[in-house]
Amino acid sequence: MMFAEVSQMEVWMLISQVVMALATVGALLFMAAAFNKRQKVQFQQPVSVTITEELHKVFASKENFDKHIAENRHEHDNIFSKIGGVDRGTGAKISTEVTAIHARINLLDKATGRLEAATEFQNQQLAQMDSKITRLLERKS
Repeated sequence: MMFAEVSQMEVWMLISQVVMALATVGALLFMAAAFNKRQKVQFQQPVSVTITEELHKVFASKENFDKHIAENRHEHDNIFSKIGGVDRGTGAKISTEVTAIHARINLLDKATGRLEAATEFQNQQLAQMDSKITRLLERKS
C-alpha cells in the first residue's frame, strides 16, 4: 500500500492512536514517579497511648462486652428453640387452627357470593316490576 492510497480518515485514525499511546506512556511515567516519591514519617520513641476516663465512660470494657455477647447468644438460643418447638410440636396445633380459620373464611365467602347473587336477582325483579308499573300507568292515562 502506498502512502498516496491512504485515506484522510486512516491518517486521522493513525494520529489518534499515536496520541493515545503517548498519553498512556505519560500516565504510566507519572504514576511511577508518584509511587517512588515516599514520605518518611517518624514518631518519637517510645509511643505511649493513654486511655482517659472519658473513653471508659463512652465505651464498654472488654468484660462487659463479653458479658453482653454471652447474653445475646443465650437470648438467640431461646428464640431459636421456641421456633423449633413451633415447628415440631405446637406447629400442628397452629396448623389446625389455621385450617379451621380458612374453612370459616371459605364458608363466609360462599355465603357472601350467595347474598350477592340474590341481591342481583332481586334488583332485576324490581327493575322489571318498575317497568311494568310504568307501562300500566301509561295505559290508564
